[in-house]
Amino acid sequence: MNLKNVTRLLASFYESLDESELTSKEEEYARQLQELINRKSVFETTNDLDFESEEENEAEIDFRQTYADVVSSNESDSSDSEDLISSQESKASSSSSYLPSSSPVRIARKLSKTTIPLERIKEIVSFSTKTDGSWRSSSTVTTRFRTEFKNCSTDVTVKRKLNRFKNQLEKQGSRIEKLKSIHYQVLKEFKEAKEQLKIVHDRDIQKWGYFAAKQIGMNTFKSSRTWVNNFKTANRITSRKITRTVSTKQIHESDDLNRKASDFIFKIKNLMDSFGSNIYNTDQSGFNYEMHAGRTLDFKGIKQVTASVQSISATSHSYTIQPLIKCDGTLHDKLLLCLQELNGFPRTKTPLIAPNIYLKCSTSGKLTKDILKEWFEDIFIPDIQSNRDLKGLLLHDSWKGFSNLNLNHSNDIELSLQVIPPKTTSIIQPLDVYFFRPWKVFVRIISDYIIFMNIDISLQQNNNVIKLQSLTHFQFTSEKFKPMIQYSWFKSGYYDQRPASFKTPSQYCFDYNMIEKQCLDCLTQGTQMIPFARCAHCEEFFCFNHFFGTDPNIFDSHLCYG
Repeated sequence: MNLKNVTRLLASFYESLDESELTSKEEEYARQLQELINRKSVFETTNDLDFESEEENEAEIDFRQTYADVVSSNESDSSDSEDLISSQESKASSSSSYLPSSSPVRIARKLSKTTIPLERIKEIVSFSTKTDGSWRSSSTVTTRFRTEFKNCSTDVTVKRKLNRFKNQLEKQGSRIEKLKSIHYQVLKEFKEAKEQLKIVHDRDIQKWGYFAAKQIGMNTFKSSRTWVNNFKTANRITSRKITRTVSTKQIHESDDLNRKASDFIFKIKNLMDSFGSNIYNTDQSGFNYEMHAGRTLDFKGIKQVTASVQSISATSHSYTIQPLIKCDGTLHDKLLLCLQELNGFPRTKTPLIAPNIYLKCSTSGKLTKDILKEWFEDIFIPDIQSNRDLKGLLLHDSWKGFSNLNLNHSNDIELSLQVIPPKTTSIIQPLDVYFFRPWKVFVRIISDYIIFMNIDISLQQNNNVIKLQSLTHFQFTSEKFKPMIQYSWFKSGYYDQRPASFKTPSQYCFDYNMIEKQCLDCLTQGTQMIPFARCAHCEEFFCFNHFFGTDPNIFDSHLCYG
């Protein structure tokens, strides 16, 4: 076909019109007409021209651009006019300028372009076909299906579109419909896998795409790496580090555990009127002797990120703390700290005595039944006896150590111990749900600073551990952090009203703006050091030496109670 003859004929149709000055609108119309004429393959393959809306054609091309690798594959459904694009467009779609943007929003819009569903095409073809196999009149068809034939103004274009629908029906849908079907089938498989907490990789998406194409008869479809990457980008899927693992048995038990957790919360809520604010929660948490942040800034492209520590063994050996919190946001003024000592504390080296530490030790650094019993008698019972109501409700986990506690105290004490159902502590135990997280962040900040500044403090020495946990506990007892402790109870489900907004201890004590301040003790001594932390009690700024202390044999940490 000679395109010059086509343009000459077009010019002859309008010879009778008068000439005028060329406008920008006319230039744009001529450009669009040129693009339409350049689609030689469409004109060469079909007998009649179907001047469909530009919007419909763009929808199809955009979808193919999203799957550029599929378009350039060996798919040979060239008889379907929806899938026919000129060699010029095919070349352009494979170039970098026509590849889909990495923006998930843009790709999602391309995927949302509408095409006529296969079921609707079946309805159109069934209605439009007479008993002798011929088509009904164009007016009858366009009246019934106005939306699908809104751009078909002549009998030729209506019949041509019906023939195309019939052809699509024989092939079980158009190419675009098939690509969409593959996309949504793979997305369905992915969602089902993630609901079951399965580990999914690119090869799984590739496998799903391959089988989805086979099911609809698209045998030439290739689940290439490019198609997989485009699929992930369109659905905001990326590789993520696994931060928590559960067994398949736990997955199957999840409904039962949620029911047990809900029943326990309902039970405690019914007891709140009786015990008021005298509801406690205690739990133990392990700390490595050296705890550091798991992330650091580094240059992009670094293959291996290495960080220095004082002692490798100290990053695996641990000790235990056990705080006691109340539902009104109060943190008990004594922290149970159990250090690791094989034969008890050495007689020749007495550990530091911190006013807010209830110090014990064991061979493993973990609590024993005897240690818990001593804590219960020395710390918990006296706290209840100091209450005006002489009541106490303690929530604890299912560790067997609690079963040996003596509950037979004086008759004027009302004491109740409630066991949190096993395997539900991560969702309904306040200390586990939120409290321990900011505590460990606080400890890591101090530990990282000691390493970064090469301060001569051994983090694995017992006295320095006592200082570290004593200082952390003291800051957490500030009135400023009561809403944070109350939030732990709220997030666990025991209260419906969210507490007031708050800053965590690390946000308040290690504020970036404090670098412009001056250490209070340094000003008194006539020296000047950059502040390290702000005390949550007295609200003054202190350098590291005056905040943490420097002498491991003397308890010189900042405890002001101001």
